[in-house]
Amino acid sequence: MKLILCDDGIQSETKISLLIPSSIAWIDGILEQIESNDDLVVTRAGLWLDSLSHLAHRFSDIVLSLTMIHLNNRLSRDLPITNQYKLFLKQLCEPNPTKCMFTAKQHFYS
Repeated sequence: MKLILCDDGIQSETKISLLIPSSIAWIDGILEQIESNDDLVVTRAGLWLDSLSHLAHRFSDIVLSLTMIHLNNRLSRDLPITNQYKLFLKQLCEPNPTKCMFTAKQHFYS
């Protein structure tokens, strides 16, 4: 988290490359391990997803990357979430997510 928020001369591309894998196979592997109910993996994946969300808020153009689109598709397809949250994830993939109309709850959870 510190890496994302700190403006210490580290280029945005470097920050992005440290948190977003170059291959979607890595994401698929993590999500498959989450399904196995491994608490350590779930905890670390949760922290990673939290860091990714901060990164996406800081560098909004990354939500259009193929890796992030794949991650959002996998999360919305594989995890038991409400239809309202699925709509929220879909809106985040829009080119200008700040122009989307979010509910107060969605702003709170984002």
